[in-house]
Amino acid sequence: MKKILVLSLVLSAIICVVCYSPGYAQRIIAYGFEDWSGNENTTPGYVFSSSNVDYWTIHANSNQVQTQSASCGNRTAHSGRHYIHRQFNTSITDPCLGRVAPSINDHGLVGFGGTYPMSYGNKINLSSAITSDTMTVRYWFRVTDTWKTQTGLGLCKFFRLYGTGGSTDPASLIVHMATGGGTSNTNTRFYIYDPSGAGFGTLFYSGVDLQDGNWHSITIAVRLNNRTNAAGNITARVWFDDWDMTGSPRGERTITCSSFGSNFYTFALTQNWSATYPASLMGMDFDDIEVWNGLPSASDRPSMVTGLRVTEAQ
Repeated sequence: MKKILVLSLVLSAIICVVCYSPGYAQRIIAYGFEDWSGNENTTPGYVFSSSNVDYWTIHANSNQVQTQSASCGNRTAHSGRHYIHRQFNTSITDPCLGRVAPSINDHGLVGFGGTYPMSYGNKINLSSAITSDTMTVRYWFRVTDTWKTQTGLGLCKFFRLYGTGGSTDPASLIVHMATGGGTSNTNTRFYIYDPSGAGFGTLFYSGVDLQDGNWHSITIAVRLNNRTNAAGNITARVWFDDWDMTGSPRGERTITCSSFGSNFYTFALTQNWSATYPASLMGMDFDDIEVWNGLPSASDRPSMVTGLRVTEAQ
């Protein structure tokens, strides 16, 4: 009986350590636009925010939450009824928006907890919500309009994660996507940029045609290797159409962000094409955005314990 009791206590202690180890995964954002009120300023859980009223106005006029409609190509949400549509062209009326988008830069941030929207919206701030060394972001996206035929564009800043150290390139992780101009094939290319001087480095391949107009998922796991901006402080791993990260990442790179700071801060879903602009309509839809404190995968458990499921906090 004593042996059984001791074994039980030891197992309980191990499980407790596992739950609060860096491998513990807690979902802190899960948003699919299903609470849409008709206005981003009055939607309870709206996931994008800004601290600047001008930026917030740009975001509101560059995006529109949609349901299936003829004016927006009868496209459906990834799940539920709602998704958000974004336009990057700034000279042609987008029928989904009913207007011309004012800027190629969206200026809406996730996990920022900004002033706008003022009385509504998701106010989670990553700098306090992420307590692990690892943050995982995953969401669904779909390109629209003329992605396959655009030429003369630079690399798309597809995902940009800022640290608490500022808003410059050395303070952020950027995943660049090669788009248009002959790159629209069954193996869309991307890069994980190193701002320390190593630049774009290895060319990675997504394994799928991300510009085919269908829903695709991206999962990005970012590990903060040190909090002092020392060399190799960031490791990023990227999966496409592998939501649960069951296979190997399509791209993995350790980089140096010399001004990243001591923690994660906020991120943007797309920004621009390196000072180039699409000549015709070029949009993107987003749905089912998740942010995790840790890795939502059993593969990240400590090796001494197996067979335990990662718990999830709503």
